[in-house]
Amino acid sequence: DVENLIPTGFFCSKASYDLKVKERAELEHQLLEVADEIADARALGDLRENAEYQYGKDKQKNLNITLNNLKKLLETAQIKSTKDVDPSKVSFGTKVTMMDNLAKKEVVYTIMGLWESDPENNVINFKTPLGKNLYNKVVGDEAKFDINGTKYDFTVLKIEVVDF
Repeated sequence: DVENLIPTGFFCSKASYDLKVKERAELEHQLLEVADEIADARALGDLRENAEYQYGKDKQKNLNITLNNLKKLLETAQIKSTKDVDPSKVSFGTKVTMMDNLAKKEVVYTIMGLWESDPENNVINFKTPLGKNLYNKVVGDEAKFDINGTKYDFTVLKIEVVDF
């Protein structure tokens, strides 16, 4: 059932994408600074016993790994807007109000992507176990599942498009 599949793409908002582009530029700038630091340290002599040189090389390696990972994510990112959101079901860009049938109280989760995720404020990545279990649910659906030994039992009450 293709309609009920959880997307495999990397979804994000335009605002999150723009922040990550800025972060990429900052990392590229830091790499230039580290290259200068390494050159200065190299001029000090014996590289085997040169702590500044070794530190610079380690810093450069870590920055390159971070930058390459970020570049891959930016290349595969699919920017979503509110007009892409289907409010008839739980999906990226929706706020879902549910009855927690175990705690007997209403809970609200906002379903977004990795870059927007903020679990402390109930903003969850749709690819997390909780997000996957809620994805594609419609008003009236029950969602009963277990994550790492914790039982969940929700009934979907309302689904709205989030302003992002």
